[in-house]
Amino acid sequence: ADASGPGGAVFFGTEAVFADEPVLAAIDLPQGSWQIAARPRDGWEAKAPSPWPLRLVFAAAALAVVGAFQLQARTVRAVALAEERAAGAKRQRASLLEAAPDAMLLVDSDGRIAQVNSHAVELFGFPASELVGSTLEKLVPDEHRARHVGLRTQYVAEPRVLQVGSTLDMLALRRGGESFPAEISLGPVETEEGLFVAASVRDVSARRRAEEELRQHRDELERRVAERTRELTAAKEAAEAAN
Repeated sequence: ADASGPGGAVFFGTEAVFADEPVLAAIDLPQGSWQIAARPRDGWEAKAPSPWPLRLVFAAAALAVVGAFQLQARTVRAVALAEERAAGAKRQRASLLEAAPDAMLLVDSDGRIAQVNSHAVELFGFPASELVGSTLEKLVPDEHRARHVGLRTQYVAEPRVLQVGSTLDMLALRRGGESFPAEISLGPVETEEGLFVAASVRDVSARRRAEEELRQHRDELERRVAERTRELTAAKEAAEAAN
């Protein structure tokens, strides 16, 4: 209306045509400009969009899902393989521990028992389920635990093989609370799971009793020899005095 161009009011036709993406034509006259807007009577024909962008999106999503599944499958296989290797190594260590003639305990760097053999179960009186997972100090008398923790920490810091000639003599504790002298040999074991310490424990109560009996017997012999020597000396002196 009034040749006012796009800013003017619609004076003929339907105003909604301007909101439906019409074809526009401008008519410029000396007194101003007019606009004509046109569209098909029944509206624009619906045109389906190209399917390729959607197909590309679906393909990318499918690739992402397949990649995620493959990554998950590889992760699961890697975890399963690692668990299988760990289980195989554990079975091998269990066989080695079981073949040992003494009680054997495999202890981790934190002092927790990871594996034991049947000799250890028999020696300490605890079932394997109670030993595995507990600290090594469970098998040490109360009065020696603080010292044992210090020795264990020192050994983990500088692990080395302690041969039979340099074994540690300590007191160990049975399930019923009975303590007994034990001879302990240690050796580091490097595994994929970290550092472990193999501890061989031997009950030396019988040996200590035999040693004590031998010492007492030796002391008794020495006492008798000394007494007999004094008697002979006294007899010799008496004979010399009589002469």
